[in-house]
Amino acid sequence: MKYYVSIAMAAAVAFAAPAFAATSVAANQASTTDLGFFAAGTYTISASGLVDMVGPPGSGFTIRPDGTPDSPVTTPGYADFNPDGAFFADGAFGPGGTTARIGALMGSLSSAPSALDWFLIGFGKTITMANAGHIYAQVNDTAYANNGGAFIVEVSQAVPEPAAWAMMIGGFILTGAAMRRRRMVVRLA
Repeated sequence: MKYYVSIAMAAAVAFAAPAFAATSVAANQASTTDLGFFAAGTYTISASGLVDMVGPPGSGFTIRPDGTPDSPVTTPGYADFNPDGAFFADGAFGPGGTTARIGALMGSLSSAPSALDWFLIGFGKTITMANAGHIYAQVNDTAYANNGGAFIVEVSQAVPEPAAWAMMIGGFILTGAAMRRRRMVVRLA
């Protein structure tokens, strides 16, 4: 029995989703932030925090990672942010194009992405990378100089899919059975 417990504990440690260092993505930065270099595989990107879209934190209004306001926007000239976040009806879109709200956290696998290269991270996104490479992030906006604050972004390796878990558990059972059988054969000799 203790062999099975040891094997299960080793599996839990070996297959736990490793988290990489948290990265701060500043709202006043008009270029991408490198979240790190990753091997091919599936990763979960999660974000937290608030950014201020009109000046240092506390002077304007705050936006969540998905691009929605944290509270009703009362700043003059920004009524289009109530209640669902802005796409800027005047035709001015951030680098994320027409699919990302102003202030939303976006990601890309390119260091110099075009509008088509971006994907919405928001509070969380799972991506699969076919090849090793970098993951980049940026706040979507048209004017960065008056922004404040930053989102905290973490990347972790995604948990294996159920089929992978089933195969892994089956392997542990066969290994345990083989160990038990070997121990029985050794005792008989």
